[in-house]
Amino acid sequence: MTDHVDNQPRGDRQNAEVDAVGFHPGEVEWELAIHNRIAESFLTTPGDEMYAVVLDIVLEALDSRHGIFGHLDSAGDLVVPSLTREIFDECRVTDKSIVFPRSSWGGIWGEALLHGTSVLSNSQGTVPDGHIPIDRALFVPIIDGREVIGLLGVANRATDFSERDRTMLETIARHVGPILHARLERDEKELERSRVESELRDSERRYRAIVEQQTELVLRLTRDGTITFVNDALCTYSGMSREALIGESFRRFVSEKMADQTEWHLAKLTPAAPVGENEIEWQAPDGSVRYIAWINHALYDDGGSFIEYQAVGRDVTDRRRAEEELREALAEKEILLREIHHRVKNNMAVISSLLNLQSDGVADAVAIDVLRSMRDRIRTMALVHDQLYRSGDFANVDLAAYIGSVTDALYQAHSSRADNVAIRTEVADVTMEIDDAIPCGLILSELISNAFKHAFPGDRRGEILVVLEETPEGAIELVVKDDGVGSSTNDALRGRSGFGLEMVVLLVKQLGGAIEFSCREGMEAIVRFPGRARAPERPREP
Repeated sequence: MTDHVDNQPRGDRQNAEVDAVGFHPGEVEWELAIHNRIAESFLTTPGDEMYAVVLDIVLEALDSRHGIFGHLDSAGDLVVPSLTREIFDECRVTDKSIVFPRSSWGGIWGEALLHGTSVLSNSQGTVPDGHIPIDRALFVPIIDGREVIGLLGVANRATDFSERDRTMLETIARHVGPILHARLERDEKELERSRVESELRDSERRYRAIVEQQTELVLRLTRDGTITFVNDALCTYSGMSREALIGESFRRFVSEKMADQTEWHLAKLTPAAPVGENEIEWQAPDGSVRYIAWINHALYDDGGSFIEYQAVGRDVTDRRRAEEELREALAEKEILLREIHHRVKNNMAVISSLLNLQSDGVADAVAIDVLRSMRDRIRTMALVHDQLYRSGDFANVDLAAYIGSVTDALYQAHSSRADNVAIRTEVADVTMEIDDAIPCGLILSELISNAFKHAFPGDRRGEILVVLEETPEGAIELVVKDDGVGSSTNDALRGRSGFGLEMVVLLVKQLGGAIEFSCREGMEAIVRFPGRARAPERPREP
């Protein structure tokens, strides 16, 4: 490529009878022959070799030794794949390249590109050190529409270039313009397609490598259940080759029940909810029954059209068997717990009966009262075990049901007062652990028994109210109130004191709570203690 040299003004076109390639019929026929050869080179010569072939035709037509034929790339730089074949051997310029950045354009070839006009010079040009000498040159921009897309140039011929030579090269450039533009667009699309295909191949290789290395089972299915892909893990697991699996319906390898279940599950997957899980039973090649948990993904294109199902599975046989063993162990534990509660309840019932028999043979009223109080306490504890035996929860007690049983038992135990005294309950839906339910029941039993004994002397009528509720803070509040004789002082409370109330105070302390008494309008006892679910662990009495 040359540095800038002086332009030669355009003159009248020469009218030579003999053309530059030796044709004598006339310029039209000669130009047509040149154009046909160039067009054929574009169509038949692969890759960048086309540029060299076209340049050879142009050099022959313009009777020149050296030349260039290049195009502008997407960055606007000049790419010249067709510098005269021997020019790289002859040129001694360092760091030679076929790409000339726009910022480096200079000389008459740069002027032709920058101004979009042909430039002719028959003067000796200055060139960089090591560059081949340039004494005559003609450069024509290749234009398609109004866009400069390339450059044609010839140089170093024996005679000066004429205006006829300029016109000839301009004509060739106009012919080359649309063909070159189409070729460049095609090459760009081919390059993009090759790039995309290469990325797809790389992506597919990476995907296959990842899938094949997974220990999970992977397969793909069409809508009708035909298998289109399996990984090595699935082949090894099933004991079947890839060839035996691909192309077959998955129904062939599972029971009809499992196939129907899987089809029903896959049919529910939609673009809005494309992922689901199902578990199937499968008979292994050794005849054993295995369980596989599948995560299924329905794949759709951007338009929402179904492509295929992809499923990733994992053997969960060990987990299933462990779950079954756990369920069996829990069922056995429940049976044992139920039996324990039943036996404890029965044993306490025997003790209660023995106390009844013992009281029948005792004449001392104080002794009889003690024996009956012990019977009521044992019966209260037995009622907890009875309720746990009847329920499915062996750790928590339904306080509403439990309190109802305790009050019924106490009402029957004091049947001699049944016509005069009623028991009314207002109990919230609260559950309590058995370790707390028993002391709560004993507290309730003592307070109700005290009310029966002391609140309604003679034939006095009245009511005992039992209230149990859970406060907003999560505490449990138990109230036992009667509308009996009461007292304006604590004399009545002192009169009722004894082992029973002492036991109540100890049990309240065991629950981590507090108790308040009021004797102004009847007798009222208010017990508050933290709920087990919200309370910190309370120390137990040794």
